[in-house]
Amino acid sequence: MTQVILDTDLGMDCDDAGALLILLRLAEAGKCELLAVTHCTSNPHGVMAIDAIARYYGHVLPFGTLDRPGFLAEGLRYSEVIANEFPHGSGYPVALSTCIRALELAKTGVTVAAIGPLINIAELVNDPRGLALLKEKRARLVAMGGFFDKTHPVTKDMQAEWNFEMDPAAASDVMRLWPGEIVLAPFEAGATVFTGEQLRGNPKSPVYRAYEVFTRANEAVPRGKLLRSSWDPICVYFAVMGGDRLFTLSGYGTVTVDTVTGASGFTADTDGRHRFIRNTASDSEIAASLERWMEP
Repeated sequence: MTQVILDTDLGMDCDDAGALLILLRLAEAGKCELLAVTHCTSNPHGVMAIDAIARYYGHVLPFGTLDRPGFLAEGLRYSEVIANEFPHGSGYPVALSTCIRALELAKTGVTVAAIGPLINIAELVNDPRGLALLKEKRARLVAMGGFFDKTHPVTKDMQAEWNFEMDPAAASDVMRLWPGEIVLAPFEAGATVFTGEQLRGNPKSPVYRAYEVFTRANEAVPRGKLLRSSWDPICVYFAVMGGDRLFTLSGYGTVTVDTVTGASGFTADTDGRHRFIRNTASDSEIAASLERWMEP
């Protein structure tokens, strides 16, 4: 069974809430063991919302949050709505200590799924104890980040993918220092795979509220729809289920991240430890597989 530590910027985009729901459902089905969830922005409501979603679906987990002020703390946040409307705890530890504790207790073979800026993961690889544990547990990183198909319609005008752009130095550190395999779910993999409408089956759930609040304020979403691109759901789904006839992986290589702009590049190398996801099924087929695990 895959052991997973999730790091998320839940509150920035509603697909993080969908991804968390997928992981909770996969855990319930015995497909994975969710060891801990950490939050990677300075907004205090983020970890509260994570806790609230987990509690709503009957999961008690270790949580942690970023110990750095001023990082993506402002602006529209559905996480505050969830924190105000649903029960949650308080007094959450620092994300780094939560990850280290989870790794200490884990069996060998851990997957860290990262679906936000890599600030917490950079702290982990720069911490001597954290790095030693990643090596000891033969940890794999599956992260939503970067883009590699520069001819794709959704990437042709992009300079950098958002998760890498928000903290380029952290993303660069992780690509250089992570001791095991890294699989990236790039921007182009999830941009045209839309999910969320099935959440209408339970309008009282916190994940429904996340999509409702976010899509209502997002002009890119058709009025009255809960649909959102599935960047983060694809990342966590692959972290547990692998390709599952929906995806394949590039060959091995090395991903580099510009420490100023966050722009990513991939150089093929048989001795490299990095790969990225390519979609092999249609957008609708991938969406249907994700939606199976997003039933509210």
